[in-house]
Amino acid sequence: MKHILITGGTGLIGSALCQQLIKKHYKVTVLSRHLNTVSKKCNPQVRGITSLSEIMDDDTVDVMINLAGEPIADKRWSTNRKKQLEASRIDLTRELIQWMANKQIKPNCLISGSAIGWYGDGGDKILTEQSQHHDEYTHHLCDEWEKQALRAQHFGIRVCIIRTGLVLARQGGFIPKMLLPFKLGLGGQLGDGEQFMPWIHLIDIVNLIIFLVENSQANGVFNACSPRPISN
Repeated sequence: MKHILITGGTGLIGSALCQQLIKKHYKVTVLSRHLNTVSKKCNPQVRGITSLSEIMDDDTVDVMINLAGEPIADKRWSTNRKKQLEASRIDLTRELIQWMANKQIKPNCLISGSAIGWYGDGGDKILTEQSQHHDEYTHHLCDEWEKQALRAQHFGIRVCIIRTGLVLARQGGFIPKMLLPFKLGLGGQLGDGEQFMPWIHLIDIVNLIIFLVENSQANGVFNACSPRPISN
């Protein structure tokens, strides 16, 4: 039975992923600051830990999935907020890489989150994994986040980077936040309505992650969004 360690496992994507992994008979451990939420949000069969030191040397981790990160659109990007965004992504990923480096038996694969914000504002261009970036804060945040994850390659670990778009789901993400103003008759386009919104359904991103877990030839960057983005 493969052992999968997940950070950010109690979030929207992580909790849905845990449910599917348990159904597929994986052993799942979630690193979380809030142990009481792991069983409730993920699955009663998921083990919750608050520190990587709780994983013993003889408890081999086959795949690490790094989905942790403070919500990027919930608050204004003040100096303090940027520090929080960076610490929850870059600093945590650095700690994970150091932990893996110190393990005698290392994970076979690291699947690490990122975002389509890596590209910055691409206007109406079709962006692929080979596209260039626009120089702005979201790029610098995501780029440093990815660079930390890619360090795992130095230890022979297969690394997959997922640049995620807006996640569509009834139970979370950006849709529930948008529904209230529309129900009150206050909905409408934002700005000039020309801002593109690359999106992906929750089921699709969960399936993508499982695909990356199960396909040992997969590595590198993957855009986790639909092929036809919409404008707002």
